[in-house]
Amino acid sequence: MRTAQAASASRSFPSLQLLQESFTPRWAAADPVAQHQLQNRIAIHATQGNTITYSDLVSGIPFNILDDRPGYTIDVHAWQDLDRAIIGDFLGALSIESYERHCFLISALVVSKESQTPSENFMRWLAYAYDSDPLEATVIWARHRDRAVDHFQQGA
Repeated sequence: MRTAQAASASRSFPSLQLLQESFTPRWAAADPVAQHQLQNRIAIHATQGNTITYSDLVSGIPFNILDDRPGYTIDVHAWQDLDRAIIGDFLGALSIESYERHCFLISALVVSKESQTPSENFMRWLAYAYDSDPLEATVIWARHRDRAVDHFQQGA
């Protein structure tokens, strides 16, 4: 368990090391083309002040990460556990990078079509990183979302 001082500091600004230790990408580095496409789609929506749904984010993007299925695309009408693992892996990698460079988690801009909030896994990751409860994690998510939108709208 982290110390009280570390927990207090993490509420406002978790360390990059903590984020990196809590998530290790498995596939993202193997497909920089897909990673770039995902980042661009998120940036386009954020520049307009919007979030993007998971389905709109991945629709039509071929993932070249599975040896037995080159060019694998996610069927956004029939999500499978593998699909969720793939998108979580890429978004986690992109978020660590955006946090390191700009101090926000880019995946805060990606939401469920139904709830207009990020996945439960993302919210659990936030709660862990900030040592917070789920309600507090929702407020933290909104701060990351707004910080990311501001970043992209400023043309950065």
